[in-house]
Amino acid sequence: MAPGAALAVLDLGHRRISIAVGRPAEGLLFARTFPGGGRDLSRALAAEFQVPLAEAEAWKERDGSLAPGGGPEHERARTALVRALAPLVREARATLKAASGREHPPVARLLLAGGTARLPGLVEHLGTELGLPADSLLLPAAATAVVPPEVQPRAAQAYALALRGAMSSARAPRFNLRQGEFAFRGHVDYLRERLIRVAAFAGVLALLLCVFNVSRAILLGRRETAVDARLCALTQRVLGSCEKNYDRALNLLRGQQSPAAAVPSVSTTRLLAEVALRVPPEVTVTFGQMVFDLDRIQLRGETDSTRSIDKLAAALKTYRCFREVKEGKVERARDSSRVQFTLDVQVDCGDAVASAGSGS
Repeated sequence: MAPGAALAVLDLGHRRISIAVGRPAEGLLFARTFPGGGRDLSRALAAEFQVPLAEAEAWKERDGSLAPGGGPEHERARTALVRALAPLVREARATLKAASGREHPPVARLLLAGGTARLPGLVEHLGTELGLPADSLLLPAAATAVVPPEVQPRAAQAYALALRGAMSSARAPRFNLRQGEFAFRGHVDYLRERLIRVAAFAGVLALLLCVFNVSRAILLGRRETAVDARLCALTQRVLGSCEKNYDRALNLLRGQQSPAAAVPSVSTTRLLAEVALRVPPEVTVTFGQMVFDLDRIQLRGETDSTRSIDKLAAALKTYRCFREVKEGKVERARDSSRVQFTLDVQVDCGDAVASAGSGS
């Protein structure tokens, strides 16, 4: 590869694919991660051969290959793998195109890493599809004694993280699993931190509750004072004395010696309306005389039959103030088939009523 040319590393994991573009002298220039990887290949094989996913995964690890040749079953599996790799190729091509802008040189070489990169024929297939020289990513010679060459693409990410952790520069700080954000914290420390937050939240909540109760008490006190003032003004005007107790004021207003005692609970106009309202619609009745007092009603009229009189009396009894409805004299009209009747209604609404104020 020419000096200064860009290099792309394609990390093919099981569920995730990462692309890193950079130059050895400058470091990372562009990076992107998107979903996909070996699991999609296993799913494609499982769907093609109608086998469980675990069995397809084992077959891919043992006999999977993108190299041409082999029997019909191999060619069928190769076609399924190529079809499953199509989204990966499309995303990788778009990423490499975006990384090769005006400010960066085009990518000159592609290196494959990750567990899926060990699939036979995958390096050649991606190199052909992307139009780049492709090869598997191998570790430095110092790591060959520890990591065999056939598993080095899979161990590339772990080696890179270990190498970064061994660096001591400010640009690449050392990983510390004892301190900082990656440090292990036991259950007691974790609970202690959470308990402090919960206690602070409970304190704020208790403070807000106290403020709410104090505010509500002040508002209710003001409303109670306003109601007492209104009740005092009312009793002062009616009774001549100020009374702030509601029950006592109500008893005084209902008492026999109060000015409100002379006000009847119902008026003769209300009684007339109740009588008119309770006449059944199927009863044809004509009232010749209606006398209304606050404790008694006398009705004279005529209707078509005695049954209509009974219906009328039963309907009047449904009103709570009509305690008793007595039928008077019933006789046949001289010049017609209708009957004449009288009804005497006793009025009692349960409250004291005035004896004056009658009308007819």
